[in-house]
Amino acid sequence: MHTCAAPPTVTVLDSGWTLSHLGGGRAPFAIQELAARVPGCVHTDLMDAGLIADPFHGTNEHLTDWIGVSDFRYRCRFTTPARVPAEGDTQADPGSGEVTDPQHDGCDRERCALRFEGIDTIAEITLNGTPLGRVRDMHRSYQFDVTDLLLPADPAGQAQQNVLDVVIHAPLTEARAAAGRMGERPQDGNAHPFNAIRKMACNFGWDWGPDLITSGIFRPVTLICWHTARLTDPLSVVASLTPGPAARVGTLRVRPFVDLAPAVTAADAGLAIEVTLTDPDGQPVATTRRRLTGTDEITLEIPDPQLWWPVGEGGQPLYRVDIRLLAPDGTLLDSRRRSIGFRTVELINRDDDHGTSFTVRVNGRDLFLRGANWIPDDVFVSRISPADIERGIADALDAHMNVLRIWGGGLFADDTMLARCDEAGLMIWQDFPFACAAYAEDAELADQVAAEATENVIRMAGHPALILWNGSNENVEGYVHWGWQDQLAPGQTWGLGYYTSLLPDVVAAWDGTRPYTPTSPFNPTDLMDPRSPDHGSVHSWVVWNRIDYTHYRDSVPRFCAEFGFQGPAERATLAEYLDDDPMAADSPGMVLHEKAADGLRKLDAGFAPHLPAPTDFEDWHFTTSLNQARAIETGISWFRSWWPRCAGSIIWQLNDCWPVSSWAAVDSAGRRKLLWFALRDLYDDHFLTIQPRGEEVGEQSAATLNRAGVPTVIASNLAGAPWQATLRVRRCRFDGQLLESFQSAIDADPRTNVTIELPARLTRSVDPTRELLVAELAGRRALWWFAEDLDLALEPAALEIVSDDLSITVTAHRLVKDLCLLGGPGARQISRGPRRATLLPGESVTFHTYPLPRPRIVGGLGQPAPSVSRKDFRCVNDLLEAARRV
Repeated sequence: MHTCAAPPTVTVLDSGWTLSHLGGGRAPFAIQELAARVPGCVHTDLMDAGLIADPFHGTNEHLTDWIGVSDFRYRCRFTTPARVPAEGDTQADPGSGEVTDPQHDGCDRERCALRFEGIDTIAEITLNGTPLGRVRDMHRSYQFDVTDLLLPADPAGQAQQNVLDVVIHAPLTEARAAAGRMGERPQDGNAHPFNAIRKMACNFGWDWGPDLITSGIFRPVTLICWHTARLTDPLSVVASLTPGPAARVGTLRVRPFVDLAPAVTAADAGLAIEVTLTDPDGQPVATTRRRLTGTDEITLEIPDPQLWWPVGEGGQPLYRVDIRLLAPDGTLLDSRRRSIGFRTVELINRDDDHGTSFTVRVNGRDLFLRGANWIPDDVFVSRISPADIERGIADALDAHMNVLRIWGGGLFADDTMLARCDEAGLMIWQDFPFACAAYAEDAELADQVAAEATENVIRMAGHPALILWNGSNENVEGYVHWGWQDQLAPGQTWGLGYYTSLLPDVVAAWDGTRPYTPTSPFNPTDLMDPRSPDHGSVHSWVVWNRIDYTHYRDSVPRFCAEFGFQGPAERATLAEYLDDDPMAADSPGMVLHEKAADGLRKLDAGFAPHLPAPTDFEDWHFTTSLNQARAIETGISWFRSWWPRCAGSIIWQLNDCWPVSSWAAVDSAGRRKLLWFALRDLYDDHFLTIQPRGEEVGEQSAATLNRAGVPTVIASNLAGAPWQATLRVRRCRFDGQLLESFQSAIDADPRTNVTIELPARLTRSVDPTRELLVAELAGRRALWWFAEDLDLALEPAALEIVSDDLSITVTAHRLVKDLCLLGGPGARQISRGPRRATLLPGESVTFHTYPLPRPRIVGGLGQPAPSVSRKDFRCVNDLLEAARRV
């Protein structure tokens, strides 16, 4: 066989698509050959055509329920791309304008494949009337050989139209049918059997997401044509780091996958693979070339490579890997480029006096993980752009997070997110896509699970930011504590085999450089006891669901991987999506945009022990937003104060997928809630807090500990350098009168906490309703209140406000508690610095805002920018004053 050498040509099929409704659900209008977008989905195509209103708006959500039970056809008409001549193609007489068919010159035939990066979800694919296959998994890609199916130009030289059909079957109907075949199994995410098919679970609705079941082609479709051979994706590239006799040794392992013509083997083709490793400074440090045999693993070793570190711990040097597929004569056939980083990751589960640790160790250094859970950034995932991912990562980094947990009810992290996190040092904890449900282990599902896991482990394993694989979210928890055992038939599988066998085997085969846990929460000493705070990781949901947030102090978890407290979307976001008139906590749009079970009651119950009942919607919005921030402050400050016994805090959740009351710190419009600003302080390298101490945790109620525990100062230093400063603590009256004071030199070593016991004269108040503790250390401040806000003798706020285009400075003439700049429609947005502050009499705070629009020109004169007034602010004093007037 004479080979032709030329890199593959890739044609993106992103135009010429139409959408047709084929039946199932009753569509309220005809949908035949409607212009469609790929990547896209049915909902967004119908919105683009003006046929449906935005399902996020008002009470529109269930107007599109028929889509989830409907079949649709995506059709693309395209011409076969003109073939790029390969080396070895023989041209006829240049004057004739004819190209000799390379088949007649002994040149191998060009081959073509159709690749789907992501189909949502169960579909049959046909090209020019010939079935290519049936797909059933949203979490993987698919590829089909179409060499013999593409239409060439007709005898007259006119291009013929290929017709590609993707018929997507009704996802809800298919899920119900699959559950019927394999047996119903319990699930707790929503009312639909999402656990019966391999589609992201939250697409069927969740306690923060709408029931908008999508169908579509949500990632690109490409036509790839080549001669001789090509590299296929994903490519297995793994970097590891091991101790050596004199220095660490970095090892690069590459396992290439190659597409060849049928009946041709790699050994017969005489192909070679060349791998070159280039250091972060652009200097090649190792290279090798090897003839392919078909079962290839290429390794390169370099001594003492530069180490990749998580953000805040060091730099993020990335090495470049170039992989080149070569013809027998050395001509380039195909190539890939990847970035890798060298580091070690360990999960330390060690028995100690407090139980069993759950500590992430990178390059031998134990870390306190500071992070949040990440859900899909939009219900319609094809709309999630690289810019959206960049914004979300910025939200995490600006809040001093070092880890994102990619939750198992969504999708695997995509390449854009992984690459950006590699560069930024933001660690990734990746759940496999199993969440809050029992899953069948029948071959129908298990074969898909094995394929999706293998593809994604291979795709993701080269990224240094990825530090942990986790088999499932709350599935062991559900089996043990949510009554699933009573709902499962004797011997009926529920997914345990995936988490303890199939998935760890895939990780071991294709990665092996980072830890794996079967589930979260995870007890390493007893898998079937997932709620013990003393062993491994926990999820803390009893607080939001049943008890006050001060109960976070009931125990000291070794790691809290999920916990949260709800608050509404920003006021400006609600104004954009809700038309309720008047707006109220229980108005129709607000009710529909609250998906948590009994959520509105829980919101009110959450602030009731602490804050007065609001008198109008604006006060309700402020109260619930503030209470969300305070609840998480209580939890994280408690967890962090116990480092290294507690080794991490990952809140639920960073982001939202639509405008909703939820646990998110940033709403779906990208507006940062009061919670986000609290997280920024809680996760800072240097953190000062006052916590109750002096009695054994767990022996009394949190409320008793909160009052009877002795106020104690903890200076937490997670930075890599010592924190040396003078601590000053004072007990003072609300009017500013100093009652007692104390100071002490603080010398906190890197990544340590220092606990400072205070003299009794400071910790015992004479009048709890009119006194507070103020601790200050190097610009950080911590406060301790001796009574709840409901009992505080706060006077009406007296504020002086001065503003310009870029800032607002507020001076308090009386103590003002939790003064916040509101985020209503048209309000200024914070650019940096605080959004919330407690001020003692005479103190000031400056709120830095984004630039206002330039002054309008009226009659040739500049009109001043709008001024800021008292109505743009709210504080606890205001809430108490309003309640007293009722």
